[in-house]
Amino acid sequence: MDQRAKELVDSLGIRLETHFKDEEASVYKAVDVQTKKNSPISGMVSDHRRMRQLLKRVGYPTKPSISPGTAKLELREAKSALESLAALFQAHVAKEEKVLFWLATAMETF
Repeated sequence: MDQRAKELVDSLGIRLETHFKDEEASVYKAVDVQTKKNSPISGMVSDHRRMRQLLKRVGYPTKPSISPGTAKLELREAKSALESLAALFQAHVAKEEKVLFWLATAMETF
């Protein structure tokens, strides 16, 4: 992976990981407490877990100590992982917009 690709993968990974942690610690926690058994949160956390796995497939976090040959990912594998990540992220955001944020705004305590 060339330097620019590493920078892009790390930037994407950092941004998504920060987003996941913030969301899980605030919105998800509040909605889960309020909705109890009917909570959509387990599915949302599962999406985060799957996106983290896809990020690992494309080399996040990139490690400069790994020699170029040992962490080599073929272009089509990387493309497939990134396409899967993009599709999952798009579906995840749609769920947030249609279900989660509606629940959160309907709650008096949020």
